[in-house]
Amino acid sequence: MSYAWVARHSRPPGLAARLSPGALPRLDPKGSEAEWAIRRTLNATASRTLRCEVDVRSYRELQPFVTLDGSEIREWAGPVSAPARNQSLAEATIPVGGATTAHYHVAAEELYLVAAGRGRLILDGEERLIEAGDCALIPPGATHKLFNIGEQPLRVVCACSPAYSDEDTFLTESSGRD
Repeated sequence: MSYAWVARHSRPPGLAARLSPGALPRLDPKGSEAEWAIRRTLNATASRTLRCEVDVRSYRELQPFVTLDGSEIREWAGPVSAPARNQSLAEATIPVGGATTAHYHVAAEELYLVAAGRGRLILDGEERLIEAGDCALIPPGATHKLFNIGEQPLRVVCACSPAYSDEDTFLTESSGRD
């Protein structure tokens, strides 16, 4: 491999943060000293760029709060709990016989991963039964409501991108908590 190959195929500066030292192109072990100098420089740059503070949250540390749709939330990552800027990850708990208030998000795409229990999801008028292990995609603008139809609390891991916010949540029925 020649120096010209490395220079022509180097990544744009904005992508340096995504490089790991092991992800750089392989060089011929018998390559020139110049190739190995470039490799050492790229490794050092990638290592410096990847240094960041790791933020880990334990479920035991998460304080529950209630969102506009009425579900009890424990947020692992997002504006409330951690420095995640572009997404959020939380667990929603709906008590036996309970339901969220029908709502939609203008910008956020949402994933519901059922961790425990059984529910009935209404998504833009279409009903689906969901249970532990099921994942539902909720596109931006889709009105949705989730009912707990099981005999235990319904626990759903919710991922939103962009991150969940009350400002992006619009109720389509009275919450009963007004």
